[in-house]
Amino acid sequence: MAGVFRNTTRLRDISDDMNEYDYDEDGESHQDDVGGNDGGENDGGENDGGENDGFEDNSIEDDGGKRPWITRVGKKFACGRVHRSAINILQQKFDGDWDTFSKIPHSNLREMFNSFRTQWRWDLRDDEHIFHGFVNVLKGRYPDIMSEFRELSKGKAREDGHVIPQGETRFDITCNYPPDNVPLDRWQRLCKIWNTEKWLKRSKAGRNNRKNDLSRHTGGSMGFDEHRIRLDKQKGKMVGYELVFIDTHATKETKKRLRDGEINVNDLDELEFVTSRSKESFKEFHNELVKEYGPNNDQNSDRDELAVWERLHSNNRGQMFGIGSSDPRFVVTGSQSSCGSISYGDARQSQEVPHGSKIYSCKN
Repeated sequence: MAGVFRNTTRLRDISDDMNEYDYDEDGESHQDDVGGNDGGENDGGENDGGENDGFEDNSIEDDGGKRPWITRVGKKFACGRVHRSAINILQQKFDGDWDTFSKIPHSNLREMFNSFRTQWRWDLRDDEHIFHGFVNVLKGRYPDIMSEFRELSKGKAREDGHVIPQGETRFDITCNYPPDNVPLDRWQRLCKIWNTEKWLKRSKAGRNNRKNDLSRHTGGSMGFDEHRIRLDKQKGKMVGYELVFIDTHATKETKKRLRDGEINVNDLDELEFVTSRSKESFKEFHNELVKEYGPNNDQNSDRDELAVWERLHSNNRGQMFGIGSSDPRFVVTGSQSSCGSISYGDARQSQEVPHGSKIYSCKN
C-alpha cells in the first residue's frame, strides 16, 4: 500500500527537533539503523536551544510559481529545506518492510525521486548527480526515521498503560502499537526484525559509543556545508575555516563573547568548545596556521587551510573530523571539489540556468 503517511499525521521533521548536542561528526546519524536513539536519552552537553541563530530558509524563490532551481553541494544540497522535502517524500512513500535503508528497492527510490522532480528543477545533464544527492539525504536520515518510528510506538504503548523504561525497547509490547498509518502487520514484521539478539546487541553498543563520543558538535540540524554558506552570506565574503569550526563546535557563551567583541580567535585560552577534542583540534589548527603563514594569516589569501586541516585529521572511511561526510574542500575553503556540482555562486552566473530562473538557496 503506497503512501502510508498522510500530511496530517506524518512524523515530525527529524532535521528540526533533534537535540543540538546529540549530533555526531559524521553528520549522517549512524548506518544500518543501529545508531538511532531508541532510549530518547540526551547523551550529555548543554542545550542552547539550537545554534542556528534564527537562520531558517523559509523563503522559497519560486519565480512566479515555477519550481525552484537547485544544485548539489558536496554529497547533498547544503540546504535544510531541500533535504526536508526529500525526507517528506520518503515518509509519504514508505511502502515496505524496510528496517534498513539498503532494503529499499532501487525502483522505489526512483519513484520517490520522480516526486522530488515535481518540487525542484535542475540541469537535466546533472540528473544522475542530483539523484545520488537525493539518495544520500535519505540514507543519512533513515536511521533517525526508524528510531522515530520506535519512539512513537513506545509513546502509544505508554499511553495505553504499559511501563517501558527509558533506554529499553520492549518490542514484545510495542509490536502491537504501530505509528499512525503504518499497517499493523508491517509494523509487527519490522519489530520481529529488530527484536533479535544481533540487532539488540548492536543497538546497545551504538548507544554506549555515543555516550563516550568525543565528536559532538553544535551545528544543529544544519550540515557543515550549510553553515559555510550562511557565514559567507552574513560576512559578505568567504570566511576562514576557523570561523566555521567555531560556529559548529564552540559553546554558546563563547560565540556570544566573540560576537560582542570580548574575545577573538587568537584568545585560545578563552575559547571554550563542547568537547576537549574540539578545543585541542582548534588550538592545533590555529597554531599551525600561525606557524606556516604568520600571526595575521587570515589576511593571507594564499594560505591553504585544507592542506593544514588534512595534515592534522585523516580521512576515516569518508568521514573527517570537523567535516563529517561533506565535501572537505567546500566546508574548509568555500570552493567546490572538481568532481562536484557547480557551487551556488557559480550557478547563479551559469548560462545553463534558464533565463529568469532563480537558484534556490538557504537564506537568512
